Amino acid sequence: MLRVKVIGIGGIGTNLLAFLPRYLAYQWKGRGGVEMTLVDGDRFEGKNEARQIFDEQGNKAKVTARLLRTNFPSLAVFALAEFVTPQNTKKVVRPGDIVLLAVDNHATRKLVFDRCRELANVTLISAGNDLVDGSVMVYIRRKGKDVTDPVRLHPEIQFPQDKNPGEDPSCMALAAQGEPQLVLTNMAAALGMAMVLFQILEGRVPAEEIYFNIGTGVFRPRKEESDGT
Repeated sequence: MLRVKVIGIGGIGTNLLAFLPRYLAYQWKGRGGVEMTLVDGDRFEGKNEARQIFDEQGNKAKVTARLLRTNFPSLAVFALAEFVTPQNTKKVVRPGDIVLLAVDNHATRKLVFDRCRELANVTLISAGNDLVDGSVMVYIRRKGKDVTDPVRLHPEIQFPQDKNPGEDPSCMALAAQGEPQLVLTNMAAALGMAMVLFQILEGRVPAEEIYFNIGTGVFRPRKEESDGT
């Protein structure tokens, strides 16, 4: 059984879920089944329409899970209508999971990365973006050892200055007033996550971080000696 957790059903997450379930439903048919859990404590509202895909208002995880169960009955799709917090990380991220992390704050990224470090076997694919560029990070642990570890290049995740929305809901309002984002950049982040997942499921070890920029048309591995990109 392939266990996939999608954490964050926003701009990146909804665009990822527009095509990833189809790949899993048809390419993994007869290969042991797929269990997909969607995790988000936020709600879809009319203001989300510019970047997020949904057909009704309500909790993002529950609304999206209902749609996926209807469209892809071969997938076992569950919803967890919660933000990730220090109190529930062990429930959300389990040994052997493939975690697709599509949140917009470093505090939650650190929580999930720290939880993954406790496990012997886990795969974490994390994406984030600004207006036109962003990156996809890949953290893989096998038999208690790190195969890849991109977080060492990101002090903003190791020492986050923002807040977790599960612990401080006011930070969501602040985030909404922050840097604007484009749906095209969210789509690029989602595509990067899917490409990395494909490589892993085919038995390959991907680059531990991919940088992308829709303004220049770039998708490339990030090198440790780079100047911040």
